[in-house]
Amino acid sequence: MGGASLAAYSVRAKTQAFQRRVDAALRAIEAAERRAVVSVSFGKDSCAVAHLSARVLGRIDMMHMACAHELPGGERVREFMSSLGPIHELPPLNTLQESLEWLRVVGLPHERERSAHQRIVKSRKKDRGHDWAVEQGYATTILGMRADESSGRRWCFRKRGTTYQRPSGHWSCNPIAWWSSADVWSYLVSNGIPWHPLYDCESLGFTREILRNGGWLYTDGLARGWGAWLRKHYPEQWRRLVAEFPQVAAEY
Repeated sequence: MGGASLAAYSVRAKTQAFQRRVDAALRAIEAAERRAVVSVSFGKDSCAVAHLSARVLGRIDMMHMACAHELPGGERVREFMSSLGPIHELPPLNTLQESLEWLRVVGLPHERERSAHQRIVKSRKKDRGHDWAVEQGYATTILGMRADESSGRRWCFRKRGTTYQRPSGHWSCNPIAWWSSADVWSYLVSNGIPWHPLYDCESLGFTREILRNGGWLYTDGLARGWGAWLRKHYPEQWRRLVAEFPQVAAEY
C-alpha cells in the first residue's frame, strides 16, 4: 500500500469519519483511565496514543522499554513525549553485545521458521511491560496496538474488545485498535506532532505507512527489501549488521 502526501493527511483529518474515530479513541481512554500508564516506543502509533491520552488525562505517565539496537534520530520525539509527562525508562533486556551473541545461537528473525520465531519472541519479551505496570500500582496500560498489524491482534480485539481485563486484574486499553496507518498519520500531521525521521525515508517501495520503528537487528523484512532500505538510509547500522552476520550480505 502506498502512502498519501502530508497534505492529503491534513484533508483526511477533516472528514467526519476520521473525527468519529478520534472521538471514539478519546472515549475509550476516558472510560479506562483508572491510574493509567501509556506504553511508548517513540514510533508513530505511540506518539498518537500519548497525545490522545494527554487530551483526556492531562499530564500522563509513560513507560518506554528501551532497545540496545534501535535506529538513531529519535531525540525530537523523545523531547515531545517528555513535554506530556514523565517517561519511566525500562532498560534493555540485554546489551548490544549480549543480543548479538544470543542471535548467533538462535538465528536472525528471517532465518527461523515461523512457529520457532513466534516461540522465541514470546519467551524473549514475556510480559515485561505488563509486569512492571502491575508492580508500580498502575491499573491500566494504554497501548498503541492496531488490529491491522497482525491477525493475532485482530482476533484479540474481536474476541475481547479494545479494552479488556487480563487475568492479573490489570486492564489493557487500545484506543486506536481499529485505526489504519493512514488514520495515525492524519492525526499526527493535523496536530503538529513530531515523528521519528525514519518515516521520511520513503524509498524502494517503503512508505511511511509501511515503515516501522524497529531495531536494525529485526531482519523480518529482509525478503521484502528491508536490507536495501537499511543500507541506503542507515549505512552505519547496515555495515555493523553485515559485519556481525555476513550471511545477510548474501541476500544483496
